[in-house]
Amino acid sequence: MAESNHKQKSKIMKANIPGRLSKLRNITSYKEALLEAVANSLQSCAISGKQDAEIFIEIKTKDREESARKGSSKFYFPIDSIKIIDNGEGFTEENFESFGTMDSVHKASRFGCKGIGRFLWLKAFKKVSVDSVYLTKSGEKYHRHFDFSINDIEHQSIKKADEKDALKTTILLQSLVDGMQPKRDVTAEEIVFLLIAHFLLDFVNGNVPTIKVLCSGECLSANDVFSRMGMTETKKQTFKIEDYEFEFIQ
Repeated sequence: MAESNHKQKSKIMKANIPGRLSKLRNITSYKEALLEAVANSLQSCAISGKQDAEIFIEIKTKDREESARKGSSKFYFPIDSIKIIDNGEGFTEENFESFGTMDSVHKASRFGCKGIGRFLWLKAFKKVSVDSVYLTKSGEKYHRHFDFSINDIEHQSIKKADEKDALKTTILLQSLVDGMQPKRDVTAEEIVFLLIAHFLLDFVNGNVPTIKVLCSGECLSANDVFSRMGMTETKKQTFKIEDYEFEFIQ
């Protein structure tokens, strides 16, 4: 079916999402959901092959409230939502089909994906909203929107985008699940170091696009922070064991 006819096409998981979530490992922090979303953006940017690829992470906080810890008088800014924006490939029809397929192997061969990462979003957040402006195979620009929750994929829409619209995808993680809210302020620096630690090999190999984090009025570049850490002068050695190639970083 031509991509221009997708206005009438919708997608549902065709599975019991709460049941699937119950089979996943438990997570203890919203950070795991955030890292999964950033991993998707990194893959999307890699697939696009753009030299100016970038990822922007915005953590929005609520008004100050008192810590729930007994006897504590400390106040903090709880997380309201987390937005991850990238200018990668976007939610093309193929990628959207994969998103709606349980245990999809769409990106398994290139990135080793197991097709379950998006479900970790729902382990930490009650609702996820997605907006994506992307190019079809014929070069047309489309805008896709949908919400994702334990109720399934909902509120789907697809329409032709304005030619002036930038190619980008926005993932909005909203409403933290009970027990996932940190009991202290979150900072841009904390998130930047989290990203560097988790995607260290990608940073060392220079495989990350521009990544910026905005939180509580502070905006930091993860790339700049990594450069100042002095880890770019590492030594790499490649070796093989049978048919498998490994890279040793010192």
